Amino acid sequence: MIAVSVYIRLLREASGLSQEQAAANAKISAKTLGRWEKGETEHEPGVTKLKQLVKVIGGSPKDALQLLIHDGATEEDGESAAQMWLDLSQEERKRVDNVLQSNIMPDELIEVLSELRADYRIRRAGPS
Repeated sequence: MIAVSVYIRLLREASGLSQEQAAANAKISAKTLGRWEKGETEHEPGVTKLKQLVKVIGGSPKDALQLLIHDGATEEDGESAAQMWLDLSQEERKRVDNVLQSNIMPDELIEVLSELRADYRIRRAGPS
């Protein structure tokens, strides 16, 4: 979760949007966005809402979803993914988006993978 938290925070800041503005445009609460940016795992973003937010702040939905799904993703992974995206020109971002759209997994599959990841974390944590 920390990797995607860093990713969305850096992209939101680079977009010039406040948490309130980005949250309103993505149709989520500012409190929720703040929790995501802090990496609060009990408030992990859902696939649909994460994709909405990333579109608002100008990032790559595929990168954000990969960071969310990859259990071993680090803060540095999030910084690196954000910086690589920010280093692209607007034209390059559009070209990348067009290519990625043809290769993005169906939303249902991504949601299933997210659920499996959550179940795995619960099993790994053991009984409470």
